[in-house]
Amino acid sequence: MSDTTYKGKIGRLPRAMRDEVCRRMRDGDSDRRILVWLNADAEAKKRMETYFDGQPLNGSNMSEWRAAGYQDWKRQQDRDAQTEKLCKWAMNAVDGKPGDKASAIAAGQLCSALEDFDVEKLKDLLATDPSNHSEIIKSLARLRTSDASVKNAEVNAVKLQQAEEALRQANERLVMERGEFEIRYCQGVLKGIADAEAHRIAGLNISNDEKIALMRKHYFADVDALQKSGAVKLPD
Repeated sequence: MSDTTYKGKIGRLPRAMRDEVCRRMRDGDSDRRILVWLNADAEAKKRMETYFDGQPLNGSNMSEWRAAGYQDWKRQQDRDAQTEKLCKWAMNAVDGKPGDKASAIAAGQLCSALEDFDVEKLKDLLATDPSNHSEIIKSLARLRTSDASVKNAEVNAVKLQQAEEALRQANERLVMERGEFEIRYCQGVLKGIADAEAHRIAGLNISNDEKIALMRKHYFADVDALQKSGAVKLPD
């Protein structure tokens, strides 16, 4: 039942109690039995004290509620049942399968669109102008297109996730390779510092080009000799 404001005694009760009154009416409980329950309830007494100077509920209150609030409750129950049927129909309309996220989304869109729609009005509409049937079919076709778009979006999302994972792995490899290079470089620097000849060359009062030439001769003299002898061939 909606939270519509009712002015009568039963209408001032909490929603849960109003719903219970309606259920008991639907199940055939007599007004007398319902009144015995209500007038003995602490919350109902509190509401009567607040709004009606402590006057208990009576048969007239029951009659008024049966003619108004109870009828609203029954209509809401019918709408709820209709909505449930519409949602089941919507899932079938989009060929929904258990666990199919895309179909569930599409069915939810259709169900939402139809939730407040009056089926009897739809029947009258089709009876008055059968051409409206084609418009309804077109609407369903558009919904199926929307369903396909959702599926395409999911495929693209998977591809994007795969690309992001590949990029992450590439970044990890780059970090590892850079770390290995830095280690080898530092090892070379330490080796050079421990090398007395390299240290002597570094301290000479000559140009950097001359220092590099001497360093090259110091570290690669054996390679040059092998190249001259023809034992090895280095790329140009």
